[in-house]
Amino acid sequence: MAEEVRNASRTIPRIMLATMVFNGALGFVMLVTLCFCVGNLQDVLDTKTGYPFIQIFYNATSQGATTMVSILIVCNEFAGVTAMATASRQLFSFARDQGVPFHTFFEQVRPGWDIPLNAVLTTTVFSILLVSISFGSTVAFNQLTALSTIALLASYILSIGSMTLLRIQGRPLLKCQFSLGRYGFLINILDPSLQNMNWSIVIFAGVLMLSGIYYFFRARHKYVGPVKLVRKMD
Repeated sequence: MAEEVRNASRTIPRIMLATMVFNGALGFVMLVTLCFCVGNLQDVLDTKTGYPFIQIFYNATSQGATTMVSILIVCNEFAGVTAMATASRQLFSFARDQGVPFHTFFEQVRPGWDIPLNAVLTTTVFSILLVSISFGSTVAFNQLTALSTIALLASYILSIGSMTLLRIQGRPLLKCQFSLGRYGFLINILDPSLQNMNWSIVIFAGVLMLSGIYYFFRARHKYVGPVKLVRKMD
């Protein structure tokens, strides 16, 4: 979605930093408030509601717990819509660059809608199917949700690892408007270690392997990437 942002190389990093600062500050305030309102920890964990945070709300506000939980539900709904919008836009971008199977179907933008409707509908259906797994097995659903964390870390490894390799080899970096300067290398190599590994890594490895097979046999002959396409348009 950075393609639609003006001066993205400068704006996007600033937005990311601002998000961490403001959300971190608000999260700290919320955490301190929650800790003050916990009360007896064992009673909260043994709550009949099945959700300790609901019991904390009830202990602190009594009848106001319903309103507070309703606010969280609404926020989760908005977060879900945002996540699906992001996922559908990523699917559309890769399809536009011929990087996924059936790319001609996913890259379509219907006149009058001005959105990649096929990508949006596909993402919505897959999201519903994944959530439906929780009705059969919460363990399997938790493994799938944990997969997103591993995939996110893998994306960090690819981008940060590439930058670190260039710095180690002494090769020039791409020109940018936002830089961490001399502290960039140190920040890039400092990364917390993963603990309590689970089976989601197996799922991620499977997805990575299938993606690699598709890229090797088909996508590498057609996928050119957004940078070359933008340069052609310029």
